[in-house]
Amino acid sequence: MYEFETIIANAEKIAPKRSYWDRGVNLYVSEILETIEENLDYKTWYNFPMSTSVKDLEKIALNGAENWKQYSYGGCSLCYDFQIATRLCTPSEFERVERGNKQPNSRENWLDVQSRALYQAWQIVSRAINMSTEENA
Repeated sequence: MYEFETIIANAEKIAPKRSYWDRGVNLYVSEILETIEENLDYKTWYNFPMSTSVKDLEKIALNGAENWKQYSYGGCSLCYDFQIATRLCTPSEFERVERGNKQPNSRENWLDVQSRALYQAWQIVSRAINMSTEENA
């Protein structure tokens, strides 16, 4: 059984906090942990088997999506370019992309950028889960 207080504390310890990007990713970390906690409570309440592997927890976090890109494109997180740009850009970047009206770069759109941030957030969450498992062993 996972203790969410320990996982949250571990995530806060290992998550970088220096850049606007890092701060945005950390907001996704919080959302992912909240989703897992809510879904585990739901499954516990209705007597579904609780998962114990990190991979199963990722499936719960993905909320029915196959991967973080599908999660992003499926509207499970932020939906509007403005919101994503606000979360992940520095003030100067935000102005350069005209408050999310311009694409972030030539290879990605805003949902792709969010997918990348969500994947990085999941990496932090999975490391925090593994740390809490090692601490409780």
